[in-house]
Amino acid sequence: MARLLGRESVSSDVAALFELIKNAYDADARNVDVIFENFTVDDGKNAKITIKDNGHGMDADSIENKWMVIGTDDKERHPVTKYKKRRVIGNKGIGRFATEKLCKTVTIISKPRRTQDEIKLTVDWDEYEKDSVTFDKIVNPLEIKNREDKNDEGVTIVLERLREEWATQKINRLRLALGSLVLPKELADIKDDKFEVNVFADEFEGVESPKVQSILFRYAPYKIVATISENGYSGKVSVRQERDIIFEEKIDFSDVVMENGEKWTPFGKCKLTIYFFPGQSKYEDWNKYYKKSLNINNIRQTLSDLHGVKIYRDGFWVRPYGELNDDWLSLEGERVQANYKIGNSQVIGFVQLSKDGNPLIVDTTTRERLVENTGFHSMRTFVKESIDSMSFYRKELNRKIKEKQTKKQHENLISSDIKHLKDMINTSPLPVEDKKRFRSVVKDILDTFNDYERTSEDEIDILESTQRSYRNLASLGISSATTAHEIKEAIGHLGAIPEKVMNKLKKDAEARELIEKDLETANDRINTIRYYMGFIIHFVESLSSENELKREREKINVSKELNKFLEDFTGITKRNETTISAKITPENFSIYMHRADFSSMFLNLFTNALKSVQKLPEGVKRKMKITILKDSKNFKVKFSDNGHGIKPINKEKIFRVFYTTNKQGTGLGLPIIREMLDDYGGKIELSENSEIEEGATFNITIPLEELKK
Repeated sequence: MARLLGRESVSSDVAALFELIKNAYDADARNVDVIFENFTVDDGKNAKITIKDNGHGMDADSIENKWMVIGTDDKERHPVTKYKKRRVIGNKGIGRFATEKLCKTVTIISKPRRTQDEIKLTVDWDEYEKDSVTFDKIVNPLEIKNREDKNDEGVTIVLERLREEWATQKINRLRLALGSLVLPKELADIKDDKFEVNVFADEFEGVESPKVQSILFRYAPYKIVATISENGYSGKVSVRQERDIIFEEKIDFSDVVMENGEKWTPFGKCKLTIYFFPGQSKYEDWNKYYKKSLNINNIRQTLSDLHGVKIYRDGFWVRPYGELNDDWLSLEGERVQANYKIGNSQVIGFVQLSKDGNPLIVDTTTRERLVENTGFHSMRTFVKESIDSMSFYRKELNRKIKEKQTKKQHENLISSDIKHLKDMINTSPLPVEDKKRFRSVVKDILDTFNDYERTSEDEIDILESTQRSYRNLASLGISSATTAHEIKEAIGHLGAIPEKVMNKLKKDAEARELIEKDLETANDRINTIRYYMGFIIHFVESLSSENELKREREKINVSKELNKFLEDFTGITKRNETTISAKITPENFSIYMHRADFSSMFLNLFTNALKSVQKLPEGVKRKMKITILKDSKNFKVKFSDNGHGIKPINKEKIFRVFYTTNKQGTGLGLPIIREMLDDYGGKIELSENSEIEEGATFNITIPLEELKK
């Protein structure tokens, strides 16, 4: 049991030391010293680690009935500390087993406040692993004597016969982690509650001091602050640039369905603070924000050790959230997919929670992570949505800057040339009448450029419309190629039925049952053709509206349009014995898209899925599943099938033009979807895991901001 709660439960030596330091925090300590000694003497045989705090200490009764007892409820009954009224961090009653992770022998020396006692307890963890020894037979020596200095208070823990080796890199990692142990004073509500942890490791070369964060906070180009009320569904995000609020937005979670499929639930009061360092851009010179004392190179170096979004509960870091290798928000992966997104390596962030205010946010048994329940996912969704607000603002800002700079370059070029011509005319020795005539010509040239600019904008609109039409016609062609054998088979059956009916009528009247069966087959084939032809007519009508007089997006009711699509392909899915389930959340909402784009997106996904499920062995049920979700920021589509799936090595290749793993494939369907989504600022990805058995699941995301009229 000791080994299970120690070595097998605590993930690392650094995590074990954190547990012991938490106990010092709960003891109202102001300072904690972690001292590494004798690591380079006698090959480290007598190496030891000492953790010394100046808290209120433990008396003999506390040691016997609290420290030596597993799973006490003392901290649940006393949720705040005696002197400083801190919210206690530990509450499982198993933190002392961190010493078993670190060493074989631990000595506790306690000097309790307001007494003269010095109490020494020794625990030899090897005693608990001997054969045929029962728990009650193990003796842990306890000594009590008078101490010399009454003012020397607190607990000293000496760890000897260490289990693992310690080196410079490991100690630097400890220093770095301890530098983030408590919420920075810039954000803490209580300014005068000092708690410092110092690491002394003089024997190790190259041990660095933790980087100072405060200067980064002062010069961060952007500061994002988001809050949400205790029981509410709405929050607020504000973005500051050099202390001025440049963007504010309200976010609403009342109808949000999260990535795990659950409905968003209030998880308690929460505050998010993000310091964002975007680096340099060809559109902006970020050095102007970083001052001379903190240039971009220094920023990058410091961020390499301090980036990430950490969770703090009652001012104390909940590890490992926000460690360098813990991108619990998946920010970096999303940034790769869309470069306007904010990456984990570009931020220093703090999520502030409390034990009392967030009862749904609970620790796992090992206390090293949080239970990923509905409350946790709701908190994570709130944080991600808040960061996305800044991402979308940044995207729009960069687009405007790009457009402005491009247009300005053209305007400057024309203005410069016109000015040059005017100067030449004014300074030339020409007669007044000639100068007047030349000025008139210059004016005509300027007017011609302005007319050309307006014409170019109109032609760009027409070209974009034409490109969209060709792209969607290609989608229709791909679908027709895939379903051609279905239509051909249906027509073949229909051609043979009249002759069959005539022959049976000639034989005898008892053939009625067979004739009825033939007619049912004919009706089934007719419906297959009718439904598909209906889709083609509907699709072509949506394309025909793409003329130079009407290039606006249409208001599309998502449920109505998807149901119409599924109805048009009823005959084909029935013939292939394929079932399609669809779920739309919320049930009734509309977006603005070109109707043909909407149909083309589902047409290509359906065509790919159909080819995949057709390869399944006979008797295996063929399935497709469509899930559509509108959250506070995005329109999301998840399209799944239970076909043969896609090999991981082909994950990116399938989006290349003409690449296909199907002999009858064209290699155009998925690239068409990706290109079409680019027009809407969206993306398509192949999911790591299929939603249905071993098939494939594609995820489509389009920002709602891009689906407006």
